[in-house]
Amino acid sequence: MKILREIIWPVVAVLAAVIVGGVIVLLIGDNPFVAFYHMIGNSFGSLNDIGYTLFIATPLIFTGLAVAVAFRCGLLNIGAEGQLYVAAFATAWVGIKFGGVVVNIFGKQEDWSWFS
Repeated sequence: MKILREIIWPVVAVLAAVIVGGVIVLLIGDNPFVAFYHMIGNSFGSLNDIGYTLFIATPLIFTGLAVAVAFRCGLLNIGAEGQLYVAAFATAWVGIKFGGVVVNIFGKQEDWSWFS
């Protein structure tokens, strides 16, 4: 019964999100089925689309994993989004000034120093 309960709540949450999203698209005046068709088709239509979706989602995935690891350790990390923005800004600045491998090293270092 516990496993069934663990499966039902995420499914209910996804269905609720789809319904709310459909209502919002309907209120805008568009067809929600066409909107969802394009959203799914442009994200997972081909291997290139899947790769691009994963490329764009990677920073968000790692930010979510960072929060999950902290939460699993009993800590509450409410600054993960800020850490992501500071690391991106600092990496862009170093990339403009120096370029090369230094960007990767500085981006990781800035993220770690902002975290501590």
